Amino acid sequence: MPAIFQQGALGVAMDEFSAIAQLTRQADFQSLCEATVAAVGVMLGSAEVELVEAFDVTENTLSGHSRKWSLRRMVNGQELESFDWLPEALVFSRTEVSLPAPMHASGVQVFCLGELAGMNRFLVAKGHFDPALLGGVNRVVTIFAHLLNLMDRFERDPLTDLLNRQSFDYRFEQLLERCQRNPHRARVDSSPWLAVADIDHFKRINDNFGHPQGDEVLLHFSRLLRESFRTEDLLFRYGGEEFVIILNNTDSAGALHALERFRQRVSEYSFPMVGQVTVSIGWDSFGAQVLPCDLMHRADRALYLAKRQGRNRLVRYAPALEDAPAFPTAQS
Repeated sequence: MPAIFQQGALGVAMDEFSAIAQLTRQADFQSLCEATVAAVGVMLGSAEVELVEAFDVTENTLSGHSRKWSLRRMVNGQELESFDWLPEALVFSRTEVSLPAPMHASGVQVFCLGELAGMNRFLVAKGHFDPALLGGVNRVVTIFAHLLNLMDRFERDPLTDLLNRQSFDYRFEQLLERCQRNPHRARVDSSPWLAVADIDHFKRINDNFGHPQGDEVLLHFSRLLRESFRTEDLLFRYGGEEFVIILNNTDSAGALHALERFRQRVSEYSFPMVGQVTVSIGWDSFGAQVLPCDLMHRADRALYLAKRQGRNRLVRYAPALEDAPAFPTAQS
């Protein structure tokens, strides 16, 4: 007979099977995380439960580099202050083979979920609860870790391993809603930034070298993308030779610098058999009153202007671009 976990305040009982059944009903990353936090909260009773992801934001300087980690909640993306349990948890996460691995540190119970796409993920429970309950929680969190890995596979493009169009659609709306709930970021010029990048003359590459070599260009281009941006930025293969970049936690100067550095790096890279390949990029900031379709439209208009001006360049959206004719996509 399975163990029963009861939340005293609400008088709600949940066994392991019910918790797992609840998790496996979820269809996307957000709902899966929310269901896991709720289920573990019920199982542990009065514990405060949250899912946290940590990513390396170490900056290289003339004097070397100092290790720095950024933390945020997986459920809503809220940035968090550093926890004193994090250093030990990072070491524990790397040395343990099984997923997840529970550890106890600084008065909290931490379940190390391992690393996924550069993110170290943890489930953290804080409060007074019966240690005998942790075995059942560990089994439920193990299922959650496997579901998270499985979901990540479906959210990624099979060729480039970047996030795919389906993942972009719901993550983009979540980011925009988050930005609208925090208009202060827009006022201080630190809202997220959306960029659409399109490989120039990609049709010619396929026509002249064949589609397998075109795929090779996409693979090298995707690697340059990952190496050029931070773990906290989001990278998508939107379709074909078009990619979307969402830059987080930076101002307009930082976004411009990062995008221009990437454009230049692509233009200087020697692609196997093909040689030089360039990229055109259109970009704009998230706005508190902007609809998702409008923001994509703005970035697309800026991209078309970059194409018309000769390609291999970066253009930020301005209202005057609305009067310019669209560039024929067949000549991209």
